[in-house]
Amino acid sequence: MIRYEIDVAATDRHTFAVELRVDRPAAEQRLSLPAWIPGSYLVREFARHLSALAAEQGGAALAVQQLDKATWRVRCDAARPLVVRYRVYAFDTSVRAAFLDRSRGFFNGTGICLRVEGNEASPHVVALAGLPDGWEIATTLEPRADDAGLDPPAAAGAREFVAADYDTLVDHPVELGRFWRGRFDAAGTAHEFVVAGAWPSGCQNAIAVSQMRRASASSVSPSKSGKAPATTNSCAMPAASKPPRQKRPSSTGWSTSAS
Repeated sequence: MIRYEIDVAATDRHTFAVELRVDRPAAEQRLSLPAWIPGSYLVREFARHLSALAAEQGGAALAVQQLDKATWRVRCDAARPLVVRYRVYAFDTSVRAAFLDRSRGFFNGTGICLRVEGNEASPHVVALAGLPDGWEIATTLEPRADDAGLDPPAAAGAREFVAADYDTLVDHPVELGRFWRGRFDAAGTAHEFVVAGAWPSGCQNAIAVSQMRRASASSVSPSKSGKAPATTNSCAMPAASKPPRQKRPSSTGWSTSAS
């Protein structure tokens, strides 16, 4: 099994600390990072954000040889687990790499998880540690067996996830932070979506869930016309919350009044 423990505590330094454990390494174990991400095949050079790579077995340090800008080799005892530690700088606000600050975190496996060459088909586990108080995890990775079978609110508290292989791992991004989740059923299937960076009111939540349910249902079972049935969403704003109405400018500037 391949296991990554990803510590997110260093939010001010925008840095993920990663510990990689390989239960059955090769005698000359090669490690590498992809230069691309699924769905966006430009060369990204994720390895430029990786630093302080070190390896050990049984507490004894091992030499790490860099073969090229994205590949390393460790000579080790194939009969004992190999532990590799490194840091990844994460301050890319796009959805292609990784980001971490006091407000939220995000990463794709291609930029965080070293590929253990020769073990790509093994199960891969990701464990998240050091989360600030109140932060949650959103990902479509499967919770580990101890958390499997939980209903969505309980599974949302999972901290360890598993992928069947490396390709599956890097095809599931991970969002971290404070966010709200919308849940609904469409065409007999349970759905969940997450909104980060905003905290809508209860009414806005209901509208978002309604719109997502409609979009999901139409993609599964569109009407005869090929269009989803029309729906109406409304959210009455309390009078005290209505924005002030603008009047003509006064000699000292714009005056306002609440209606």
